[in-house]
Amino acid sequence: MSARDRLKLLGDRADPLTKCQAEAEEDAEREAREKQEARGRASVSPTIAALQAEIIELRAYVVQRDQEYLKMTETLIEGFDKIESWTRKTIEARVLHSEAAMCARISERFGELRGQISAIDPTRAKNDEPFKFANERARDDDIPELPNFLPARAIN
Repeated sequence: MSARDRLKLLGDRADPLTKCQAEAEEDAEREAREKQEARGRASVSPTIAALQAEIIELRAYVVQRDQEYLKMTETLIEGFDKIESWTRKTIEARVLHSEAAMCARISERFGELRGQISAIDPTRAKNDEPFKFANERARDDDIPELPNFLPARAIN
């Protein structure tokens, strides 16, 4: 029977030697536990250190990747801005080109129409006067002569 067991049985009636032996046994068991825990910590400690080092490396990697992603995002935004301005300029250029082509086509057709009207109108052909529309004037107060295409009627 151990000194601790005897101390539990006797309680306050135990002699001082039993008390001293029980304390010595407790101290020995505590030291054995501490040694075993130290051995366990020693075997776990390199693993923990390796994991901590890996975590530090991963944090540095994540920070680096975040910076790279920020740079790529900024580059994409700049590219989108350039695309927007290029698109706007291209559309404006095409609109101006279409407008110029349409004006050229209108003036060409208008000239053809003027030639056809001059060929049809016999009064203009006699005078060798070019055909003018009512809104075309040589001066501001000049009113062009308009042909009367309606047949004359006798009034009763």
